[in-house]
Amino acid sequence: MVFAFMIQTLNPKGCDVLYYRVFSCYSSDSAEEFKMRNEGKYRDSVASFHSNTDAKSGDQHSIQSYFRPPRLFETSAEKKELLQHIACKVQMQYSFKVKHSLVPILVHNDYKGALVKGIFMERRWKKENGMDIPVVWQGVPGLGFVLVCSKSENYVQAHNVLDVIIQQLEKHLQFLTNPVMALTIVETVALIVNQFLPGGQLLFMNSRFFRQYEKQLEAHLFSK
Repeated sequence: MVFAFMIQTLNPKGCDVLYYRVFSCYSSDSAEEFKMRNEGKYRDSVASFHSNTDAKSGDQHSIQSYFRPPRLFETSAEKKELLQHIACKVQMQYSFKVKHSLVPILVHNDYKGALVKGIFMERRWKKENGMDIPVVWQGVPGLGFVLVCSKSENYVQAHNVLDVIIQQLEKHLQFLTNPVMALTIVETVALIVNQFLPGGQLLFMNSRFFRQYEKQLEAHLFSK
């Protein structure tokens, strides 16, 4: 499961989130644990939990939190704070990699040679819920593309899907060479993201399925 897809600026003086799509705020990795709690398989733990709580000190909220799956964010403001936090981390990693490697200048129709890829585990966001958040990203000079994933995801597959989305954004919108103009067509950006990342699910695509999904996307685009 992918929590969110994001496009950001990559600028040492400050990064901005240009576009984002959030699919879920719940950790799918904790879903099984949550289900087990509801089914009573955690009865011993729950009994211990109850014996160590004091209702007079406001532990009703703690009990409710114990039975609720962890959330990445609670409010819209916290969601934006999380995305900005991740964007800044991506900027730092991109700058570090560029500093220690030779990255060619981005030229028209030759963005692949300028792509820098990376992945990191975000552990400092909301330490109280103990969640590790894998972040898969790719960047070219000035632009970053990010997937915020669940811990159980296949990170190689995440990079492959990100490759496809970037390729399609450039093919239909010239996104890498003219992002300002491309962002004025938000509906097309959303169509591309929804086609290759439906509901936040990472698709395994061989060449046959890729052509099929690409034809479906083009049919949607040309019908508008």
